[in-house]
Amino acid sequence: MYAVAIAIQPGPEPLSPVPCRIAPATIADVLWVNTYPEDRVEHIRSGAGPGGAGVDIVVFLHADSLLTAGHVAGVLCRRALESSPGLAGWVVVSVSMNALS
Repeated sequence: MYAVAIAIQPGPEPLSPVPCRIAPATIADVLWVNTYPEDRVEHIRSGAGPGGAGVDIVVFLHADSLLTAGHVAGVLCRRALESSPGLAGWVVVSVSMNALS
């Protein structure tokens, strides 16, 4: 099992006409809605980023390698951002990966 930490935040010029404050739990729900069985996700945690400027997410998933885990979690996050009008303009700002024993 791997843990992939992803930080997201509104881009410099959000496409959404109204700035929105979305609860981290809502973003986790958006991720779950966009998860496919082949992503092999077990758990998603989310919380406010430093200074409340974004959201920090940790995706726990099974994968064949650390690199694959990072790729799958990154694709999942981008898929979720692209599918949710409320997250228009949000971007992934960092991804880090850890193997869990």
